[in-house]
Amino acid sequence: MPVASFSLPELIDASRSHSPGGRVVLDRFDAALRDPGAFRLSDLPISEALVEQMHDATCEFFELPMDVKAGYRFIDDQYVGWCGGEFLSQYGSADHKEMYHVGPRVAPTLVAHAKDGSVPLIDEGTTIRALATCGLWPAAPRGFIAVWHEYYGAMQGVAASLGAVLASLLGIERDEWFDTMQGNWADLAANYYPPIVDSGAAGQPVYNAAHSDLTVFTILHQDQSRAGGLSVQAIDGSWDDVEPVPGTYVVNVGELLTYLSAGRWRAAPHQVTVSLDTAPSTSPRISVPFFYRPSDKRIVTSFVDPNAAPIAVGDWVLERKRASRAVPR
Repeated sequence: MPVASFSLPELIDASRSHSPGGRVVLDRFDAALRDPGAFRLSDLPISEALVEQMHDATCEFFELPMDVKAGYRFIDDQYVGWCGGEFLSQYGSADHKEMYHVGPRVAPTLVAHAKDGSVPLIDEGTTIRALATCGLWPAAPRGFIAVWHEYYGAMQGVAASLGAVLASLLGIERDEWFDTMQGNWADLAANYYPPIVDSGAAGQPVYNAAHSDLTVFTILHQDQSRAGGLSVQAIDGSWDDVEPVPGTYVVNVGELLTYLSAGRWRAAPHQVTVSLDTAPSTSPRISVPFFYRPSDKRIVTSFVDPNAAPIAVGDWVLERKRASRAVPR
């Protein structure tokens, strides 16, 4: 089943309209959230210039010497700071990639959207304050910190807009949704996938093993440098390729949204692999996911099922990490 496509303005308009056409859009959207639990999203209010700056700065970071990048490790959690190579294998992962993750739990200058969905502006002093308050920010390349903050703010705005659509589809008030998401601890991350080896070689590596996200939803940008390798699993067990498309992001339901919707919407298993018939490439590949979820300090309850046990987000995330992959204790 090909992953369905929507534009963000289309979804916003449909959620505010009581017209038959709006209902058709929302029904199609609801179906995509149920199976496979992922969709393409276009026409986000993010400039191509910002996306390009984000891509270039991130590539420059991953090109730094390994010992420099290793200085930005967070020893207790591979999902904070930089991780890759032998360090990633310590967590029981054979993924063939490097990662860099950062969010408000360690970087207080990354600010969530307000209850009304608005996002604070980034000012010129952000880089200085970021370096002073979080040692996981790299001092080089120049401009890395500023562009990551700007992109993070843009993603917070998109998440707020998408959340309002989801609230409408669930039949709940916007305030109920935003009470849960206010002060969220979304992480912004980057995955670096190294060049593809000879396609005739047996056993191409798994770049990102099959998993579902511990989020409400994830908004992913894939660069266009080469074939992506991302695929999403449908309910029937089939895997569908989701190749990079210019101007389009991939959004997948996370496990927290499955809980909040009382199982109505499905956390989509997804993976990044390279088939043996994929042409070799000397170019690395970058993907940039925005992992949207409430603060670890929050206790959340289902929007739909009043009998569902509440979830203490921080404890739940830690236990799910331990269940899926090794996490140092």
